Amino acid sequence: MKTTALYFLLLLQCYDVNGLRGVKSTHKQHGNATTTKMPTSLGQGNSAHRRTQKRRGNGRKAKAQKSRVGRWFIEYNDDEKKNKIKDRASRVIKEFPGQNTLVVEISEYERNRLSNENIITSSHQDAHVEASGSFQRVLTDTRDLTERTSWGIKMIQADQLELGPNPVKCCIIDTGYALGHPDLPTDLTGDDAVNKFGDVMKWDVDMNGHGTHIAGVISALSNNDIGVKGAGDIPLHITRGLDDKSGGFESDIIDAIDQCIKAGSKIINISLGSSKMSPNAEATYTRAVNEDGVMIMAAAGNRGALMHEYPASHPDVISVAAVTESGKFWERSNFSDQVEIAAPGHAILSTTTTLTAVHTSDFSWPVVQVAGSRSRGQRGTLIDCGLGDQACNAGLLGGGICLMARDQLHLKQMVKNCVSGGGKGAIVFDAVDPTADSPMPWVINDLPVILVSKEVGADLKLYVGSRVSIGYHESDEPEHTYAYFEGTSMAVPHVVSAAALVWSHFPECSNHEIRYALAISAADQENPGCDVDYGYGIVKAKDAYDWLSKQVLTQPCGSGTWGQPRQGGGCKTVAIDAVDEETI
Repeated sequence: MKTTALYFLLLLQCYDVNGLRGVKSTHKQHGNATTTKMPTSLGQGNSAHRRTQKRRGNGRKAKAQKSRVGRWFIEYNDDEKKNKIKDRASRVIKEFPGQNTLVVEISEYERNRLSNENIITSSHQDAHVEASGSFQRVLTDTRDLTERTSWGIKMIQADQLELGPNPVKCCIIDTGYALGHPDLPTDLTGDDAVNKFGDVMKWDVDMNGHGTHIAGVISALSNNDIGVKGAGDIPLHITRGLDDKSGGFESDIIDAIDQCIKAGSKIINISLGSSKMSPNAEATYTRAVNEDGVMIMAAAGNRGALMHEYPASHPDVISVAAVTESGKFWERSNFSDQVEIAAPGHAILSTTTTLTAVHTSDFSWPVVQVAGSRSRGQRGTLIDCGLGDQACNAGLLGGGICLMARDQLHLKQMVKNCVSGGGKGAIVFDAVDPTADSPMPWVINDLPVILVSKEVGADLKLYVGSRVSIGYHESDEPEHTYAYFEGTSMAVPHVVSAAALVWSHFPECSNHEIRYALAISAADQENPGCDVDYGYGIVKAKDAYDWLSKQVLTQPCGSGTWGQPRQGGGCKTVAIDAVDEETI
């Protein structure tokens, strides 16, 4: 009897499993064994399975929400609610009492709970920002670097207009400043900041070089027989909106703007960007320009796309595009209806720092690493790979370092040829002097790619066959040097410089009036009138000064006939048809 019953039960299970009654068994894996769970009642297996899966799915979602931590602006109404937010946050990063806002790290689960309990007024993600100009071509050989005026300073006419009797302070929000660089001023001020790990970032140290490059464009020393000339003896204040890897957050920039204003700065250089902007940042820019009376210039971005990058595309911020030495629109500069003005941003020589060096048995050279390549840290035999136009035998002795002279071949192909030949690092120098519009190198590859000058390349040829390494230089401090950079980051300080020079002659003018003068006097390019590429054109300091000199005789600053705040930036800054053409 028991055997018959067991046979019948097994038959019934097979009958259900084969779907003849619409019932499927569910399987659960336990290590190497598989167990079969039968529905508790025939005909209800599908719905029971769905309920089980739904509960499991909800559980996984809740667990993910609890563990997923993000960085957020959280707004509140009163101190009691502020304290509740602090209690539930993983970490409180910043407080903005004037905006009733905290910046916190908090899980998605807790943020949703706060919202459902009406403890928070609103929340917005603290967007990541990054520098808009970290692309380098070649480190100038400083052994023979006599003082020179860069083409960018000449293009914006900064060499034609001296600083006036009323200098205005310019604030740079970036990666820091190389205090002690022999070609930079030491009589300046600054504010430290805190990075995402809670570590102090000193304003007078630049482990990246981006901020120091910008500072050199504005204020590199003149008549000292070395390096480069800046636009003038323009007072500087330095803040840290970016970390050593040239990244940061919107809340860092908001903090830095407040530091700039408290230090008495009237012009702010923001050579960074993000694809989004929070209402908190938007309110900060509006207040700074319209209440605190500052000018803010920001980088249009380097994607070569029709797009809005922020804060440049905020209507109260001047969006700056980049041009080459021939005045052509730089191909990787963003373009949009918010672009207001253009300035030099390609192959800009200025002061900078580097932590990287090429070492031989008896000498070291500070060098610049190509953006997008792997970090330093390779050792091998130096192999002469000529022009890098074919794979050379760099795989000897466990992989060598390719030494290549760049002529016409694209850098990416040269690096590919190095890798295919077994190379684990590349040192590239220019075989011929680059032209003004030569493309800057940029490569994504998993090996270090180093750029040196033609002179250093010639020196390194003497070490072919010897062991060399690409690593840190001997000092823990960054090396003070010079390099060519490109990007809309580099265009911004040229506009900042022009504004500072002009404003120093007309202290009675407002920020809006100086902005108007820069736009209306800009050198129009290609298509007549304001356009999405150049805005009103390339900024010209002397022409803006001349326009203002003529204008203020009959319509002085503050008269209300020109230079008033307008709704929207870009091509809405100046109504050209409303101005007497004889005054332009």
